[in-house]
Amino acid sequence: MPSSKFWKNAKFIIIPPNKGDIKVRCNIATPRNINSNGKSVEEKEQFFENSHTDDSSTSDVESLNKSKFMKVIDYIPNKFHNLWKKQEEEIEKIEKLEEFESDNDFTSPLDTFIGYAVEITGSVYMLVFVISILIAWIIWGAVTGAPDTWQIVMQDGQSIQTYVWDTFLMRQQLDDNEKLLILSGKLQSRLRTHKRLIKKLKDKNPDFILTDEMKEKILDLNNPESDLLLDIEGNKTWFDKVSEIVSRLLGNLYCVIIYWIGIFVWIGCGAIPNNNGTDSQPLMQKFSNNWQMYINTATAIELLFTSVFLEHVRSRSSDIINRQIKSFIKLDTDLECLERTILNDVEENELIIVERCPRDKIQKIISFYANAIGNGLGLIITFCVFIMWFGIGNLMHWNDNWWLIIGTYTGLVGFIDGFVLREIFFSITNYEQKKYLDLLQDSQGLLEFIGISYTLERYKPKITLDTKISLWINKVCSNKWSVIVSVTTVLGLIIMGCALLWSETAQLVANTPTMIIEGFFLLILIQAHNWADDERSNMVRELTKSRLFVHNYVKYCFDNKKVEDDCSIVCSD
Repeated sequence: MPSSKFWKNAKFIIIPPNKGDIKVRCNIATPRNINSNGKSVEEKEQFFENSHTDDSSTSDVESLNKSKFMKVIDYIPNKFHNLWKKQEEEIEKIEKLEEFESDNDFTSPLDTFIGYAVEITGSVYMLVFVISILIAWIIWGAVTGAPDTWQIVMQDGQSIQTYVWDTFLMRQQLDDNEKLLILSGKLQSRLRTHKRLIKKLKDKNPDFILTDEMKEKILDLNNPESDLLLDIEGNKTWFDKVSEIVSRLLGNLYCVIIYWIGIFVWIGCGAIPNNNGTDSQPLMQKFSNNWQMYINTATAIELLFTSVFLEHVRSRSSDIINRQIKSFIKLDTDLECLERTILNDVEENELIIVERCPRDKIQKIISFYANAIGNGLGLIITFCVFIMWFGIGNLMHWNDNWWLIIGTYTGLVGFIDGFVLREIFFSITNYEQKKYLDLLQDSQGLLEFIGISYTLERYKPKITLDTKISLWINKVCSNKWSVIVSVTTVLGLIIMGCALLWSETAQLVANTPTMIIEGFFLLILIQAHNWADDERSNMVRELTKSRLFVHNYVKYCFDNKKVEDDCSIVCSD
C-alpha cells in the first residue's frame, strides 16, 4: 500500500472528517417503472440499514425476517476483499452532492469492523451470552467461596467490556443520528412536492367543494391498510415485549432511587468493622479495601448488564421504528405517484439542505472526542495500553494490584465516556426532534390546506412528580458542564492515585466513585432512550395518519379507480 494512502487512512481514524450540511432530494415517484435510460428499475425505501450492505437481490419480506446479525455474517465472506472501498448509501437512492461527505470517500478496516461489531453486540445472542457469563461467574464464586480474585476478575472484565461498549454505543448513536437527519430531509423534499401537487389539483378544480360526507370518509381509518400502517405492536416478538418491559423497569425513577438507597446503605455499612482479608492486615477495619471491593463488584454487575442491555434495546427499537418507517415511506411514495399520475407531472423534487446540530466551542471538542471514539481511536489506544499492562505483569508478579491497573484505566476513561454519551445523546436527540416536529407542523399545514380539521399530536409524557424529577436529572446530567466536571474529577483522582503511588487502596478509591456514577448514568441513559423511542414512534404514527388522510382526499375527490390501481402496482415495493 502506498505511504500516502496509509497516512490518509491514519488521518481518517485519528481525525474525524468535518461534515458539512446534508443536501438531499428524493427521486421522483413516476407512474412508470423506467429510468431515463429506459431500463427497468425497482426503487427500494430503506431506513436504518447498514450502509455497506448489498442485499438488492433480497425481497423486503425476507429482509424483515432475516436478523441483522445474520446479514452481517452473510456479508463478511462476500465483501471482505473490498474493505477499503466506500459503498453507496442505499436510503431511497438519495442524491448526494459533492459537498456531502466529500472528504470521506472510503472507510478503513477498523471503521468497517466497528460497524459490524455494533450489529453483533446489539443482537439477542450477545445479550444471552453475557447473561450466561454472569450465571457462570456466580456459580464460580459459590464454589470457590468468593475470593478477592473472583471479585477482581468481574471488576476488570466489566471495566474493559463497558469501555469497549462505549465505543459501540457512541458509533450506534452517531450513525442513527446521521440516518435520521438524512431521512428528515428526504421526507421534507417529498412533503413540499405534495403541497405543490395538491395546490395544482385544487387550481385545476376551482369549483370543487369538500362536503361533510367526504370529510367523514377521508378521516375514516377503519380499514385493513390503516391498521397495518398504524399498528406495529402486533409485529413485536415476545422477546421484544420482554425487553421493553425490562427497559421500562430499568429506565425508571424508582429504579434510580433504589440504586442510590443501595449506595447509601453500603456507605453506612463501612462503619461496621470488617476483616480486610489479607495476611498483612488481618485485623478488623472500618471502611476497608474489602468493603470498597464489595460495591465495586456490585456496580460491575450492574454496569455489565445495563451496557449490554442498552445496546440491545437500541438495536431492537431501531428495528421496530424501521418497520414503521418502511410502511410510512411506502404510503408516502404511493401518494406522490398517485398525484403525479393524475396531473401527469414530472417536475423534480426540491433539494433540501439539512443543517447539522449547532455546537459551541466546548461542544465541538466533545463532538471531536465522540467521533474519535466512534471511529475506533479509543480501541487503538486501549490495545496499546493492554500491551503495556501485560508487559509489566511479570515485574509486578501478577499480583492483585496489577490486576486492578487495567480496571482503573478503563474505569476512569469510561467514566468520562459516560458523560460524553449523555451529552451527545441529549443534544442530537433534541435536534432530531426539532427537525421532525417541523415536519409534523408542515404536515398539519397540509391537512389544513385541504380542509381537514384533524390535529396531529406530539408525544408528551404524563407530567407527574417523578416525570418532572426525571426530566430535571436528565437535563442536569446531559450538558457540557457535566462533561467538564467529569474530566476535572478524573484529573483529581489521578493526582490522588499518584500521591498514594497507585497502591491497591488508591486504585479502589479511584474506581469506586467513578463506577457508582457511571452505573447511575447508564440507568439515566436507558430512561432517556425510552422517551426518545416513544417520541419517534409517535411521530411516525402521526405522520402516517396525515398521509392516509391526504391519500384518501386525493383518491376520493380527484382520482378514478383505474389510475389508482395502476399507480399502486407500479409504485409498490
